[in-house]
Amino acid sequence: MMKWTMDNIRAFRKQQGWTQEDLAMELNTSKKRISMWECGVVSPRRQVREALDDLYAYHQRKAAEEET
Repeated sequence: MMKWTMDNIRAFRKQQGWTQEDLAMELNTSKKRISMWECGVVSPRRQVREALDDLYAYHQRKAAEEET
């Protein structure tokens, strides 16, 4: 499992070209919760970290497929 810090979450979101609202929709949470993670107010729960891992892996595979 990747260590999802506030900087990693923000970097991943921006890499995808997503707004906080976009990421919130992907993770079935609120924009406010995304903001709180990115500001370091709270950390995502284990379920959310696992969902972020899955989402990250999916987009890494997709990017690799597009390169070939």
